[in-house]
Amino acid sequence: MHWGVDLPKFVQLANECVKSEIQDNPYMVCENCGLFFTDSFEHRLCSCTSKEKQREHFWNKVTDYLGVQVSALLFNLPDDNLAACLLGADKPHLDFEARNQLIKWTATMFF
Repeated sequence: MHWGVDLPKFVQLANECVKSEIQDNPYMVCENCGLFFTDSFEHRLCSCTSKEKQREHFWNKVTDYLGVQVSALLFNLPDDNLAACLLGADKPHLDFEARNQLIKWTATMFF
């Protein structure tokens, strides 16, 4: 367990968003919202309509804890960069404590 999160369960829950994979097609269908996607984590984090309340709560926490400037910087990242950042990538450059807090919030709010 890292940051108080069971990472294998974290990954398993991210993949539960998948209902089916269309043959010979990289797209999958979300069983929660019915949208097509290629990356289950990124979809759940950025565009799954069933996670709108969690997303709103998440961005409120980010703004309260890290401030409006960092929140705006993160919010305007492309989905793939945001997902990478929330999994611990150092883009944008955030201090260690802020990056760890983002990872913790991501795990507890979305999974």
